[in-house]
Amino acid sequence: MRGTWQRVRGIIKKRGLFGTLSHGLKKVGGFLYELTPGRRRVRKLQEEASRAYDREHQVDTAGLIPLTRFNHPGVDHRSAFSYDPIMPETFRRIVGSLPIEHKDFVFIDLGSGKGRALLLASEFPFRRIIGVELVPQLHEGAERNFRSFKNTQQKCQALESVCTDVTAFTFPEGPLVVFLFNPFDENVMGKVVANLERSHQEQPRPTHVVYCIAVHDEVWGRSPLFEKVAGEPMFYSIYRARYAEPR
Repeated sequence: MRGTWQRVRGIIKKRGLFGTLSHGLKKVGGFLYELTPGRRRVRKLQEEASRAYDREHQVDTAGLIPLTRFNHPGVDHRSAFSYDPIMPETFRRIVGSLPIEHKDFVFIDLGSGKGRALLLASEFPFRRIIGVELVPQLHEGAERNFRSFKNTQQKCQALESVCTDVTAFTFPEGPLVVFLFNPFDENVMGKVVANLERSHQEQPRPTHVVYCIAVHDEVWGRSPLFEKVAGEPMFYSIYRARYAEPR
């Protein structure tokens, strides 16, 4: 109980009382929304479509998996959220809207789970595709999916899953598309933003961030490096690094 109270005090100190209450109400509202009959019907249809994707491409990426199921010592269940794969059409629409030459960019999914977004990204001609996942069981599941994946639309064969903490991940050189599907809380998100800022200071380059289910959008909004260029409130945001082409 003492640890919980200390955590609450830390949040109030950071957000202020009004900000803390506002954030809490948003979370409660989101929880209640998930319980409505309409939302349950949508979830059922999404689950059916998700499993249809798996059957078509001979993979295992569907299903909501609470991280409490895994006993890995590095997993902080207060910071990392459940595995829940993105819907294929949602991914294709958002990533397909990026004004980039995909062949010049490395695609990176932070909190990549069993690799659904990585497989979907391979439908675009990215230079490389990298997933970063902390839980070994999910990482191993992604590697199995790479081996069994069947898709005539696949345009990138260079898929990789890295089993490590996202806050310790070293971003590769070259232009980047960084993808996040509501993987962790604002504390971890802040560390990710700082890590990417440091990487950009060492090597400025075109960088786009696609943040889906953007519940901690304000973390990216506070960064002096990134500007928001597109999105839909509480659904997704696209950020672009402020970058000047070298003369």
